[in-house]
Amino acid sequence: MSESAIDKWPADALMGLFCSREDILAAAKKAASNLYGTALYDHCVLYYVVRYLVAYYEARFQQIPLQVWNEHRMALDHLMRHLSSLGSLEHPFDDDNGSQLKSMRSHLLRAALDISKFIVYESSRLLLTTMSFWGAATLRLTKVDGGDESLLATVLANRDQAETAFQRAKQLDNDLGKSPENDNTVLGRYLDATFAYTRIIKLIDQHRASLEAAIPEADELTLKLEMARAEATSL
Repeated sequence: MSESAIDKWPADALMGLFCSREDILAAAKKAASNLYGTALYDHCVLYYVVRYLVAYYEARFQQIPLQVWNEHRMALDHLMRHLSSLGSLEHPFDDDNGSQLKSMRSHLLRAALDISKFIVYESSRLLLTTMSFWGAATLRLTKVDGGDESLLATVLANRDQAETAFQRAKQLDNDLGKSPENDNTVLGRYLDATFAYTRIIKLIDQHRASLEAAIPEADELTLKLEMARAEATSL
C-alpha cells in the first residue's frame, strides 16, 4: 500500500460546500434572486449548479468536461443572439417568442445533467479503486465515527442507495422538455444521485486516519487467513 496511491485522492475543499440538492439549489436560487427582472432566473439557477459541479469535477478528477463546456458555449451563443435581436432582458418574448432564451435554458439543463453523470461515473470508479486500495479487512475493522458499524458496511449500503438513485434519474431522461416543472424534477433526481456518491467519497476521506490505524491489525488477520488456507490446502 504505497503513499503515492493515497496522494492521488486529496480531500477536496469544494466537497464540503454542499451536501445535497436542497443545499445547492437554495444557494443557486439565492444568487438568482439578485437578478434584475425574472427573464433569466431559471437560467441563473442552472448556471450556478453547473458552475459548482464543474469546479468540483475538475478539482476532484483533474479532467476537463469538454462536452459540458460545449453546452455552455452554445448557451452563451443563444444569449448573445437574444441580446442582439429585438428582444431584451426586460422584454424577453420580443425575440421570436423567446426562442433564444428557451434554447439557452435547454443547453444549461443538458450541461447540468451531463456533469452530474460524469461525476457519478468517475465517483463510482474512484470508489471501486479506493475500496480495493484499503482492502475489505481494513474497511471492516474501521468503525464509522468510532461507533459499532463498520465503514465497509456503511459504504456498501450507501453505494446501493446511490446506484438506485442514479437508475431512477436515468429513467426520467425521456421526460425532458415536457415542462419546466418536469425538467426540475429530472434535475433534482440527478443531483440526488450525484451527492449520494460524493458523500461516500467524503465519508472515506474523513476516516483516513482510522483506516491507516487499522492496517496493522488487518494485515495480521489477512496473514492468519492465508496461513489457514495454505494449511487446509496441504491436508
